[in-house]
Amino acid sequence: MACLLLTSTHTNAQEPKLNLAKDILLVQFDSKTDVDDLHSIANFVTLLEYSNYSDLNYHVIAGAYGIQEGL
Repeated sequence: MACLLLTSTHTNAQEPKLNLAKDILLVQFDSKTDVDDLHSIANFVTLLEYSNYSDLNYHVIAGAYGIQEGL
């Protein structure tokens, strides 16, 4: 059995910041052809429950088109 432990104390990646005063968050869910979007919807609703995001401007688009077998 191999085990790999990755740790990082410093990162060079930029952290995106959401400016609640200026920004709008656009989210699009296509649950018909992408069933795991239901998890994303639940996560988004949970995010909205936090007081830190009570002033969040957002717009949700729900829709899909096409045919996907197996659903």
